[in-house]
Amino acid sequence: MSTRPGPIEDGTWPTTLTAHVVDASAHPRIHGFAVADDLARHYAATDVTCLAYAGELPSDVQRRLCDLALVLLAPADVGSAPAHAGVLARVLAAGDANVVGIAAMLAAEAASAEVRGHSAWLKWCAAPQGPPPAEFLVTDGDETAATVVAELGTFVAGVSDHRATPVATAFALLHACGLGATLRLVALVVQARLPCMIAEAERHTPRHLQSYPIQAPPFDYDESTR
Repeated sequence: MSTRPGPIEDGTWPTTLTAHVVDASAHPRIHGFAVADDLARHYAATDVTCLAYAGELPSDVQRRLCDLALVLLAPADVGSAPAHAGVLARVLAAGDANVVGIAAMLAAEAASAEVRGHSAWLKWCAAPQGPPPAEFLVTDGDETAATVVAELGTFVAGVSDHRATPVATAFALLHACGLGATLRLVALVVQARLPCMIAEAERHTPRHLQSYPIQAPPFDYDESTR
């Protein structure tokens, strides 16, 4: 064993992990809110998601904006790499945990790239002065998000005043809820898309390769050469 001094050897380290979010007692709490006696009785899953990240329960408006963002992010068609990987894992008879893990891991990688690709948009959302980055705007965008925001009596930059792509719209909504940090966005994208990806995988029967479009090159099998 080395006795040479170094940053680890000379450091003072805690003996236990520090819990910052969940009190894992017999009656667990999340940021001080009793899970069974308070959250489960009076709040929904979106409330708990916002509470975990932000440390406080969302307002009614924030909850609705978060719900709207998660719905906009939910579609993950079978042609996307994460959903495709989940389907392939299922067809090849991977265990349930592996199907979920493969889909979630690739979804997180894709979400991370998506968040990085929207860095200019997120920067503008944090300080919406001047026009937003044009590459995220569309001329024929759906107006549902803007209508919902207006009905809530609030204003969200990039949604109320512009028509953006669904992902950019969702990111603007999450930013307005205080959930715009990149790690949170990546996790929320995975949270939104995982149900559709797993549902796609579940529709396939393990070991039923006939359900997977294998395109083998044409060949002739000639027994006379054996």
